[in-house]
This record gives sequence, structure tokens and C-alpha cells, in this order.
Amino acid sequence: MNIEKTAETGNENKKDIISWDKIKSFDFNKPITDYGFVTRLADENKWTKNFTDKAILEYKKFMYLAATAGTMVSPSEIVDIVWHQHLIFTESYNEFCNLLGKKIQHIPSTHNKAEFEKFKNAKENTTKLYEKQFGKQPKSIWEYHTMYQPLGLKESTTTPEKIVTLGAVISLIVLIPLHFLIQPFYSEINGMEFFVFYIPLIVITAIALNSFNSSYLRNILKSWSEDVFINDLSISEIIYLKKGKKNDVVHYAVNKLIKNKGIKVDSKNAIKIGKNLNPKSVEEYIIFDSLTSLSATSDEVYYPALLKELTNKEVFRNTYQAMDEFIATIKYSKRFTKLFLINYIVISAIMIIGCIRLFMGISNNRPFLFIAILLVALLIGSIIYLNGLSKKMARDIVPNFYKNTVIPQKYGKKISNDKTHEWSYIYVGSAIFDDSFTPLVTYTDKNNSSFSSDGGSCGSSCGSSCGSSCGSSCGSSCGGGCGGCGG
Repeated sequence: MNIEKTAETGNENKKDIISWDKIKSFDFNKPITDYGFVTRLADENKWTKNFTDKAILEYKKFMYLAATAGTMVSPSEIVDIVWHQHLIFTESYNEFCNLLGKKIQHIPSTHNKAEFEKFKNAKENTTKLYEKQFGKQPKSIWEYHTMYQPLGLKESTTTPEKIVTLGAVISLIVLIPLHFLIQPFYSEINGMEFFVFYIPLIVITAIALNSFNSSYLRNILKSWSEDVFINDLSISEIIYLKKGKKNDVVHYAVNKLIKNKGIKVDSKNAIKIGKNLNPKSVEEYIIFDSLTSLSATSDEVYYPALLKELTNKEVFRNTYQAMDEFIATIKYSKRFTKLFLINYIVISAIMIIGCIRLFMGISNNRPFLFIAILLVALLIGSIIYLNGLSKKMARDIVPNFYKNTVIPQKYGKKISNDKTHEWSYIYVGSAIFDDSFTPLVTYTDKNNSSFSSDGGSCGSSCGSSCGSSCGSSCGSSCGGGCGGCGG
């Protein structure tokens, strides 16, 4: 591993003075803002929520060692990323160093050969001191350069798009000689016999491929160690993987606040700040802040307007970015490319069998409409299937892994307490939403295309030009009398 940064201190025997508990409990997010330290750290590095918290904890451990060791210590690449950002937040960094009892100096490597031994010893000292104080170092933080590296997925030299392009060319080239090669055999089979053979072949192949793909992707997941970030995702991240929709992440956060009486839905289906106005997280702060801002410009705020405001906030965007990066890492890896190639070859073979039959019908002036329709349907289905294959790990494998393995291990098999009840969104979806919130989500998702281009119109203009008539309808059908408000 590259050793490029160290921290040096002359302080010795300070463990009795410095409290690790105080260092550990130091809050980098105070005061809570819409783009504070933790949010920015996750945003700039495309880290998951829990991995960001884990990296910050390891940074605290490193700084504790730097303040108490009395010798030079060296951070990992990931710890150094946290350190660099903390240096930018000068007020927080100074407060943290005051807690440590010393201003920890950040010493960059000059890559001088004469210094190599010095930095090597610093790295070895850090490991020894860390293991003595805290136990074994987590590999995902101390041995890798990025959050995604422990997945062990080497980038492929080709892409699914290139495979499709090249495969289409090869298929066209081999189609003509295969046509003449198979024609004598095909001429002995009438149309009905062919379909009795061909349609079951398509069905059996689809079932076999789906089973093979699931097994193949599960084996990839099983190959990852318990230390990898994918084993420690938040509920919001699993929701996004499973659903693939930004709205669902916001729905979940808003519903939690409604359940906790932080915000409420009134009789007109307008969103208002509730009695328990005490944001405990950045997500809650952002929802309150956005709702307050919208309320300042409109008498009544409706959910579509709030949703549009929240969707692109950094704290929610972190979830989309990290999970999209995970999906992309899978898609462009050698292991997935191999799986995609197998699927493409099998599907192409099925398509070629049908295409040869179609050409025979055309050349012999026989009815070919049914086989043509079947092939068009098969082509469309294949495109959808192959396009969805890159997301199968996200939509199916990982959520089922949490449902069947992670959640039962953490909380037991019964969804009974508050923590497991939150996870039940993976099982039953929006059925866990508050009764007052469910119709708003239903209406909003149903009219999602309207909100993507004119999302604020229902929320803001409903409160002014459309009044309460649109308010009540936004929760149910948004009737025809309020057409300009997003209906």
C-alpha cells in the first residue's frame, strides 16, 4: 500500500489525559446543515451512509493514536480522505485538535527514496499501535483505496454495448450460410411442428437462463467478505436498489417523520410541520428546512412540491449516487461481462433459429406473419431482459440477501420491533406508510411524469391559485377541475 501521509507528534503518555470516549463521541455534523461534513464526504466519494460513518470512526481512532503514540503514524488512503476534508472544516478541526490536546500536523510524502524507510516504519507502527488499542484493523478501510475495491471486481476490457454491436454483426454474417445448411432439415418440418418445438424452447431457455443468472450473481455476492460495504447498507439504500426510483427514498424519509409526528397531513392533504419539531438527522433537517421554505411562499404546501424540492438534495442524492456506482461497478466488471456474453450467445442462437425459419417462409412464399410477430416480440423481450440483467444484482439478489439473511441475523426472523418494522418496507413496500400519507404517495407516483417536468406546480400553485379544492384532490384523484396543478 502507498504510504503518502503521516501524522507526527511528540506527545507521550497522554492516554490518561485524552478520553477516547470523548473523541469517539465528537460530532462532525454539528451544527446540522444541508451540506455539512458527513454529507459532503459521502457526496464527493460516492460512499454509502454506514461506510462514511465507519471511515469517520477509523479517522477518529487514527487521530487518537497520533495524539497519544509519541511517534509517527500513517493513515490509510480512506482515512486520509477523511483527514483532508476535516482540514477544510477548520473550525471543526481546531475544536477536534483541542480535544486531542495537540494540533496534529499533516505531513505529505515527497516520494523521496530516502524517506521510504521512514514511512514504511510509520505504517508498521500504526498497525501495531492500532491492534494493541482497538484490535484488528478493518480491511475495507485500511487495506483498500476505495469503497468499491474490496468487491474484487476487475474492470472488463469490453462492455455489454460492444458485445451487442459485435454480436449483431457476427449473427448477420453467419445467418446466410446457416440458412442454407439447415434448410434441408427445416423443409421436413411443417409450420405447426416448428412452433410446437420453438415456443417451448423459448420458455425453457428463459427459465434456465434466469435460474443460472441468479445462481451466478449469488455466488459473486457470497464471494465478498463480511467487511465489504454491501453487507452494511441502510434501509434507504436497499429501497433504492430494489425499486430503482429516487421518489421511494424520499417517501420513506417523509413517512418516518409523519409517523413520529414531526410533520403532519391535514384534512386538505397539505403538508405541515408537526409538534415534534426536533430534527435528529440531516435528512430530517432537510425535510423541515424545505417545508419551511415552501411555506414561506405559499399558504399551503402539497406533497408533490415538497417531493420535487427534496429529490435532488445532496443527502438523498448520496443514496442514488452510491448505489448507481455499485450497479455500474457490477455492470462493467469482467465477471458480469462473462455472464452477459453467455446470455447474449444463448438468446442469439434462439433468435437465429427463428430467423432462418422466417427467411424460408419468405423465400418459399409461405405464410410467415405469425413467426414474424413472434420474433419481434422475442427481440423486444430480449432487449428488455438483457438491459435488466445489469440491474438484477440490485433489484433482486441484494434485497433478497437482506430479506433472507442479513435482517434475520441482526434482528431475528419476526418483524416485531421498531427496527425490524422499518425494514419491512422491503417485504411489503408502501403498505407500511401512514394512512394519511399513502394516498399522497399513490397519487404522486401515478402522476410522476407530470412532477418531473412541472413538479412544483401542484404544490405551490395549489396553495394559491387552486386553493383547497386541489388540496383535497391531490390526495385522491386530483379531479379534473384542477388540471393546471399537476393533474
